[in-house]
Amino acid sequence: MKKYNGNTFNTILSTMAELGYFVRYKVMNASDYGIPQHRNRIV
Repeated sequence: MKKYNGNTFNTILSTMAELGYFVRYKVMNASDYGIPQHRNRIV
């Protein structure tokens, strides 16, 4: 995420941690799963 100097994702992760959530994520490419798009997704 380039908006806000790339800090958006880190802000989300730290906020979730402060709320007591354990967050695990992985970047996946939709085209690896038969979807005709070459976009990376965070799952």
